[in-house]
Amino acid sequence: MEYIKSWLKTILYMNVLLLICDNLMQKTAYEKYYRFFSGFLLVVCLLKPVIDFAGTEQYFQVSFLQEEWKNERNLLGNVKEFQDMQDVLKKEYETAYKNQIEEIAKKKNIQVKKITFWWDNKKEHLKQIEIRGILLKGSYSTLHTTDNPSHVESLKKILMQLYDLEESDVFVEVE
Repeated sequence: MEYIKSWLKTILYMNVLLLICDNLMQKTAYEKYYRFFSGFLLVVCLLKPVIDFAGTEQYFQVSFLQEEWKNERNLLGNVKEFQDMQDVLKKEYETAYKNQIEEIAKKKNIQVKKITFWWDNKKEHLKQIEIRGILLKGSYSTLHTTDNPSHVESLKKILMQLYDLEESDVFVEVE
């Protein structure tokens, strides 16, 4: 119910904002561009539940986090005074990545015990991820069989797609 209220508030705020801008843009040379852009924004707002239901929200979040990390790093540059700040930012991004990985692993019936990140400083993104976890009860029979490695392999595939990593760069070990 809270999700629906939030969604409706977003649509209401977007409509009010677009109405104000529409009144300001009337009879100008940019009116047709504004109408196209505002229509696009409204469609995106209306389709947000479909996007969330399809499970693509996590891809948008990861892309946003990676771009923010690059932007923050470029701002700080190689100035030694900001090295400590850069380390703090790196830890904050690791925390955000950890929360996302734990959420995805939970959906795959894996409880994460430890996550280790290796960073590629030249490319300014994740180089490798190592995850150690426990398979939750109720799904133990599908683990440790070479015929059905579904939980671990599907988690690895999702992480490879999300963080643009090779299969050899994602280590997942469950007990």
